[in-house]
Amino acid sequence: MMPSLIQTLEEQRRKIIILERHVLETAAFDFRSQHPQPYIIKFTRFMKRKPPKPASPDIVVSRDIARQAWQIALDGYKTFAPLKYPPHVLALAYIHLSCLLQSQDIQLPYDTFAARADDVNAVMIDLLDLYIHHLACTHVGPEYPLAKFINLQIGIRRGLMEEEDGVENKLPPMRDPTAGDRGTVRFILDSERVARESEILESLER
Repeated sequence: MMPSLIQTLEEQRRKIIILERHVLETAAFDFRSQHPQPYIIKFTRFMKRKPPKPASPDIVVSRDIARQAWQIALDGYKTFAPLKYPPHVLALAYIHLSCLLQSQDIQLPYDTFAARADDVNAVMIDLLDLYIHHLACTHVGPEYPLAKFINLQIGIRRGLMEEEDGVENKLPPMRDPTAGDRGTVRFILDSERVARESEILESLER
């Protein structure tokens, strides 16, 4: 290949990269990446300083659990979890999974760490999928039998299914099929918002 052609291709390649970067920046794409490891350190230290509540299980984590959570964080990069959830949620999931692997009961204060239990459980399910299907390619997987990961995943999924069954009873009733005759139709999935708006409409009609 001629040197001039190679230089032309290289210039075109750089231009394409610059244009792609401008497109991503225009779409508010954040190029910064935060890792969950610093949050693991901060959260475990906070749990050691904060005394547990009398009515809740002990949330004090040991050094072994924190060290294993760090190893789980390395395995987490082999899943899509870092692309789907913020680093503080990942850190909580790694700490929680580390406790479950070492058979230590823990109740994380999700509100204190601005996280949701559903997100933490979803991250743990992604990790357990990794350990179940690619046990030998991970840092923590070879330390435990395969049945350990399978049983943990079954337990987490069963808990999520029970929560979903409880939510089904709180869903709003089916919409009126004749609603399309009254102009624009709005589909609202938040049952609490439906109840609030219904109360407001009833108060206005009085």
